[in-house]
Amino acid sequence: MYKNWIGIATATCILSACGGGGGDSAPKSELGLQALSNNPNGDVPQKKLQALYGGNEEPAQISPDNFMQITHDVLYWRDVTKFIVNTDSRYFSPTYPGFQQYQSRDYWLPDDQLCESGNATLPNFENESVLVPSYEVVYENCQIGPLVANGKATLHLIGPDVTSGHVEKLAIELLSGFSIHEQSAGQTYQVQGYAIENQYDRSESASMVFSQNGEQLAWVDYTEGRESYSSVYLPQFGKLSIAPGLSIVDGQGGEIRINNKTDEILIALTQPQGEYFFELNNRQRNYFYSGGKEDARWISVANSDFNLPTLLADNGPTLVRFDAKNVVKLGEQVTLLPYFIDAPDYNLSKVSWQITAPGESEPVTSSQWEKEYTFEQSGEYLVTLIATDTHNNKAQFSETIYVIGGSTYLGAEVSIEVESDLTEKTPYRAKIGVAENGNYQFALVSGPAGMTVDEAGVVSWDGQQSAAFQFADTVHYSVKVTNTESQGSELVSGKIALTHTPKQLESFYHLSGDTPAKALGWTNSGNANRSMLLSSEEAFGAGITSLTLQDETLVVESNLFQTPTKGKVLNVTYSDKAEELVYLYAHEYEYSRLASFKISSDEAHVFNPENSLHRIAPYITDLDNDGELEIVNTYSVSGVELYNSSYERTVAELVHGMTGHTSYSKWQECDLDGDGTIELLQTVSNSNSVQLNLVSYVDKQLKAVHGALISSESYYGDAIANMVDLDGDGRCEGVISYVGTADNASLGWHVYDGETLVLEHISDGYSELLGYEHEPFAVNYSALIFKSDSAMRTLSYNPQEMQFVTSPLEFSSGLDIQLNPEYSTLVGRADLDNDGKQEWIYKHTLSTLDELYSKLGEHYEPGYHYTKHDIVYVAADVEQGLVTPKYRSKAIMIAPVVSVLPTGNGATRVITERDKYSQARYHTEIDTQGKITPQSREKMAGVQVVYRDDGSYYRFDSYDNTYTLYDANDKAMHAGECTLDACNFNTDKSIRRVTGSYQGIDIIAEPGEHNFLLIDTNAKQIHRYYEYSGITHLVPHPDFNSNGLIFVKEKNPHRQTNLDDSELSKFDILDSGVYRVTRNGMELVHSWKDKVFSQHSDYTYAAVWMNTDADPELEIVHYIQLKHYTGFDDVLDYSFSADSNGDNITYHKYQGYLKVGINDKRDVFEPICIELSCRESVIRLVGSDEGTQLTALDRLTGLPIWSRNIASSNHEGKVLYYDKDQIYFSANGLHVIR
Repeated sequence: MYKNWIGIATATCILSACGGGGGDSAPKSELGLQALSNNPNGDVPQKKLQALYGGNEEPAQISPDNFMQITHDVLYWRDVTKFIVNTDSRYFSPTYPGFQQYQSRDYWLPDDQLCESGNATLPNFENESVLVPSYEVVYENCQIGPLVANGKATLHLIGPDVTSGHVEKLAIELLSGFSIHEQSAGQTYQVQGYAIENQYDRSESASMVFSQNGEQLAWVDYTEGRESYSSVYLPQFGKLSIAPGLSIVDGQGGEIRINNKTDEILIALTQPQGEYFFELNNRQRNYFYSGGKEDARWISVANSDFNLPTLLADNGPTLVRFDAKNVVKLGEQVTLLPYFIDAPDYNLSKVSWQITAPGESEPVTSSQWEKEYTFEQSGEYLVTLIATDTHNNKAQFSETIYVIGGSTYLGAEVSIEVESDLTEKTPYRAKIGVAENGNYQFALVSGPAGMTVDEAGVVSWDGQQSAAFQFADTVHYSVKVTNTESQGSELVSGKIALTHTPKQLESFYHLSGDTPAKALGWTNSGNANRSMLLSSEEAFGAGITSLTLQDETLVVESNLFQTPTKGKVLNVTYSDKAEELVYLYAHEYEYSRLASFKISSDEAHVFNPENSLHRIAPYITDLDNDGELEIVNTYSVSGVELYNSSYERTVAELVHGMTGHTSYSKWQECDLDGDGTIELLQTVSNSNSVQLNLVSYVDKQLKAVHGALISSESYYGDAIANMVDLDGDGRCEGVISYVGTADNASLGWHVYDGETLVLEHISDGYSELLGYEHEPFAVNYSALIFKSDSAMRTLSYNPQEMQFVTSPLEFSSGLDIQLNPEYSTLVGRADLDNDGKQEWIYKHTLSTLDELYSKLGEHYEPGYHYTKHDIVYVAADVEQGLVTPKYRSKAIMIAPVVSVLPTGNGATRVITERDKYSQARYHTEIDTQGKITPQSREKMAGVQVVYRDDGSYYRFDSYDNTYTLYDANDKAMHAGECTLDACNFNTDKSIRRVTGSYQGIDIIAEPGEHNFLLIDTNAKQIHRYYEYSGITHLVPHPDFNSNGLIFVKEKNPHRQTNLDDSELSKFDILDSGVYRVTRNGMELVHSWKDKVFSQHSDYTYAAVWMNTDADPELEIVHYIQLKHYTGFDDVLDYSFSADSNGDNITYHKYQGYLKVGINDKRDVFEPICIELSCRESVIRLVGSDEGTQLTALDRLTGLPIWSRNIASSNHEGKVLYYDKDQIYFSANGLHVIR
């Protein structure tokens, strides 16, 4: 309050050139400030104030008990002193929050104004001819900022010769009786002290003692400049120093750090007597530390709360949390660390850990923020974190940590010896044998009802049937063998073939490839019609696919589910002698390359060809028409090998072997020389040339014919060579070769005379097929076939005129389809109806050109370039260049099936992808007769359809934020609006139905997507629960339709909910636990917040209602993902279960192997159906050494329950849907067991 006085006084002296004279009328100093004129560095005033203070001057000891009051008092008295020293806050920033409002320029005073209000009298220096050392100043209700001053003070001019104008320092001395009233606190204090300023270097010092009613409150003493120090003495605590950077220190290692913010002040305590912690951002309820231990020392105090009653209030115990993995491995070291401390008052807490090991009654205790602990015993540990605040309130939080591992291996070979197989008359019996002598226990871990294992390790089962085995041909069991001395154990598993006939497998359709297969046809047994080979969708990886005429309809068949052999089919032929298909199939691979193969007619023999081409492509046929089959394979760049029916190997060397990187075409077969035996033709190219390889087999002798060079340039497979039968008599007159481009091709006509393949005619620069592309055609037709988008032409040879000729092919409509070059692909030629004439076979994609397309209903964006959704096979007559449809198949879907959903009338709803380039989906319905009917209910982006059990359905439009309920006949029943993205689904990959209904409430759960819709049909409202809204799991009870129960887990089950007391809707969910959904809202039945999730915090990957014990009540099982958010796959390791009320928590080891994480398999555990039968097992389609199997795994342990062999070959597929009555799966087509 004196800065302006000094400024005015200094200016007056300078302007008036004060000096000379003197007098004795000046007031005397009570503190001896006048003595400073002769001794500027004297300490007499400070010592007098020290004596006036008379309180504790020893260094204070900052502790958790006093740091908050010390912080308040030091900041308060220091700021009060600063306001006294300064006229306003222009020259300092208040640190006491209650004074920060005075930092505004609105409170700055002009240099010639002394008070905001009230008066302060100042001597008139302009009338002074001679200066005196001291002048009287009187304050009368002089208000500056938060303070009002009353009393007398003395202005001292200090220097070696004041009267001569030699003034070095200016000081204000507040005399006894001087008072300060602090308005916001409503308190009046007596102040005695001084403030000194050097008018040259602006350094200052101040020392003031504050008292009230004769009681000393504080002594503030500081100086700036070279002798800088800052001390505040508090009678209750002692001396405290304010260090640079705004921290309060006690000289004994204790430190209070302060950080002023706009609306709050942050306070942290660091002291050596133990570690105390608080929660950063307490009032924001932010439960996760950003910086760990150091951040946890900071207390955030709202400016409005910075008063002693609030700062020192005891409002109860601190809340504390830590987050540790609930399952660890034996010997694993874990860092235990608090992640949440929440105090209801402005206080600190001291943390300690108590760890109780299995079987121990007393815990190990540690007072550390971070506790490194190694779990050295298997079993359950109880880890407790205790927080004790400075009011001695205690709070604690516990978690159970389950230690897995530690069990030793059995160390002995275990075997299962079957004593009797299961038959209708005999039970199954098997003896578990252990190779080493010892005492062993045998315990049945899993197996069918009625199975037992006795003390001797004998497994018995009478074949007791279960509804679960209706799909199975094999049941599985597992027995744990334990050495009673070493406690080493091993799980041994067995399987039993069932005697019953399981439910029948039906195929909706099989898929085939787009390229022609080997020219092969055969007569069906018991059928006057014939079959022809189709190329497999996966190059025979899905078995052998064929096309047969049945009841005037073409039918695609596959032996995928019937073939007894294993391995990918390599080549196939028909044996007239055996009257069956005979095929070669892969046997063994080395580094992903085929090393050996077998023949289906003799599985005992293995072919191990020597091969230097990094490829084995054997070809099987009857070369010499003697009823015995031969196998031919190109094994080197210059060698061909042949195996006869006795597996004897002969080789023939090619005259001109190709070198370098080579490309080989498939073999073609035809009789080229009319001797009744078959020649084989192959096109080979490398980087320099293209040549023809020809192989003949006459008199049981393999011969490689001179390889004709058809191009001296490289075309890497673009060269075309076909054997052609010009007159249709079964003998090929020659070979047409076509090399080059459509606008500049080189054509060749080659004939075989029994010794040499001769180039008889060549035509270079051929351009009549400009704009056309070759259409591969495996059969020996009389011409090559070329097509453009709008036309198709043949290229043949006229031997009489020795010229190449082209002719157009025209298409007539018929059978509700229009064959055309753009959508029709030629895949073969065969006499399917045995009328003596061969039909051309087309694979035809339906489009708007087809009448059938319109008959099927509104369909699939035909103009979209990549769309190929439905196809038909067409057998056509070809007469004089006119192609006329003769027979066709039913429409077949070829788009990838994403999911299926059965209807109530036996039909099947199917959702397919449009193509791999987009996320568009199509709905199709297949009836019990295999007829497909496209649905237009979900034909645009942003629209989702969900079916109800009665055939009605919801149509959600996320773009318009509306929904409509339709009946089964597409009539709108009611409509409503969606708010807050309530109509959004996280994925459109699944066809959906309402998961459950109760009291007019429909629940829709997206399996594996943490997304749930609740539709209140009573109020016509939709509520959405999803991960970002805080709900990660909403699981309806299997009997939801009758009891309305759901289990709900929040993302953070510990969080304090509804802190702002906002109005809740009737379907808001505040806590984790079991709820009953009613038309009136959510009714909390059992809370899990404190009972379960206070001790189990690992990330829940999936939650399922199921029965895990002997009582009939269902438990809730939580599958745990330990590496959540790591970016890596994790292996599912364990789960825990609890009763619906949260009691009887039990850990379960997941014995099976299932990767989770990036490749999300949560829908395996949360299927679309909620029936208990869908919850007890997980059904998957898996490939193994034994082939492709449907396997049902116990959902709790992952151990197999039953299996069914689907295909002998290892084929990829996917289970799309299952319930208690049916299983749908995809494997080169769509299939169902029901």
